[in-house]
Amino acid sequence: MKRKFLNEIDEILLKEKKDSLSKEELKLLGYEDDVYIRGVVKEKLEKNKIELTSPTFPQLRDEIIKYYPLDVKLLKTLLAVYVANMYEDETELPVWLLIIAPPSYGKTKAVILLQDLPNTYFISELTPHTFLSGDKNTENSLLFRLPKKAVLIFKDFTTLMELPPEKRSVILAQMREIYDGQYIKEFGSSTTKKWSGKIGIIACATTNWFSFHHSKTIIGERFLFYRIYYSDDEFNSINQQILSRRIDKNVDVHLKGVIKEFISNLKDYSYELNEQEKNYIIKTANFIAKARCAVVRDGYKKEIINIPEPEAPFRIVQQLRLFYSKLQTIDNNIEDNLDVIKKVILSSISEERRKVIEFLLTREEADFQEIRQVVNISDSTLRRTLEDLDVLGVVNKESRGKDYWHLKGEYKEIFVQGKIENPTPIKDFACFSFTHHPPYQMVEKIYEEYSKKGEKAKFLQRFQNYLGVNALEELDKIPIEDLKHFINEMTNFWIKVDLK
Repeated sequence: MKRKFLNEIDEILLKEKKDSLSKEELKLLGYEDDVYIRGVVKEKLEKNKIELTSPTFPQLRDEIIKYYPLDVKLLKTLLAVYVANMYEDETELPVWLLIIAPPSYGKTKAVILLQDLPNTYFISELTPHTFLSGDKNTENSLLFRLPKKAVLIFKDFTTLMELPPEKRSVILAQMREIYDGQYIKEFGSSTTKKWSGKIGIIACATTNWFSFHHSKTIIGERFLFYRIYYSDDEFNSINQQILSRRIDKNVDVHLKGVIKEFISNLKDYSYELNEQEKNYIIKTANFIAKARCAVVRDGYKKEIINIPEPEAPFRIVQQLRLFYSKLQTIDNNIEDNLDVIKKVILSSISEERRKVIEFLLTREEADFQEIRQVVNISDSTLRRTLEDLDVLGVVNKESRGKDYWHLKGEYKEIFVQGKIENPTPIKDFACFSFTHHPPYQMVEKIYEEYSKKGEKAKFLQRFQNYLGVNALEELDKIPIEDLKHFINEMTNFWIKVDLK
């Protein structure tokens, strides 16, 4: 079983710099002095056969933003997508992610941090013969050079959209087959090539992506989207951080290593959603399917001529289920992870619809002029956007002298009341003293509460993953310090326990 130590020791190994240790820590390590650097501490730990815990996501996050002003939600999203593609059975659909932002918004810097992870492959250019070539030598086909599970990373996916239409159509058709896990191609030379496997994709694109309506419809529904946008104040703050930090070419190497260590030390990949979480994902998938559905208009008068049926939400449900479960694997923090899900939801719809929905989330209802003053789009575009959302059943319009719009209650709940109540974050658990409430008692009380809620298995799974034991009967074999760490970890996201 791994011995759990205080965060300061982990950070010595993580930051590779001098740091102070408390007297208790020094005594635990067998040292007398006050300060030790990485090599000395590591040598002593190895000598005493002590194993350190891997960095937690908050530690990983803090280490990265110390050097780069990286969007934390994006970092978690990237890691969750990687884990979903690499550590799930091949029978599960892959999770594809498209990051959209203007140039110089940090897309490339973020994905480069994944470069040292196993089975990641950076692709700069695609042709109709990249994935599968007619050459008899299979080494000339990318798919046959890849392992059964892999993640392809495109630093600029927009270049694919800029290819001649005939080439682009061929590649997009190939990608649809690859997404489904099987690709069979017949060549004129009486050659048949068959491929099967699981390929995840993480791609970056500029906002020009939205101008490719046809291609977006063909392939877009297979992607989850993450859009980066900053307010002027946020943008200025980021620039100030960049200017105040020294650029060091070794920083990338260090951070790639930290991320690789974090991923390699993840143990639990099988987070099971409870019924409330499943219902939330289903409701979310229905919203995305409707909110991103295209409404066909006349090319001259721009009047609605066809309202297509929204895509079936089954694929989106599977994508979101896997994605959310891996967010929980990366960092079991429900409140933060729901914020990531909401970010992905809004990123999946057009810019105009997103602006309208975000505004209506702040109001019970609003008329045209109120919306117009905030969303900053032309009157004609705004009217068409409101009409689209109305006919798709996302918003309702009421006429009382003038028109008022409001977001449907069932969809507003996704963003405003979309809380997963079980388990709930607890803020005041730390007020219980280890002196008055021994760790053994505290763990047993948490176990009792979960048993009452019918979630005994969830507690035992978390207990085993964290402490490496199989049942509460073995509590007496666990060092008290380890139990304290376990309880402190749980206070971030487990249910409130009334210890009397």
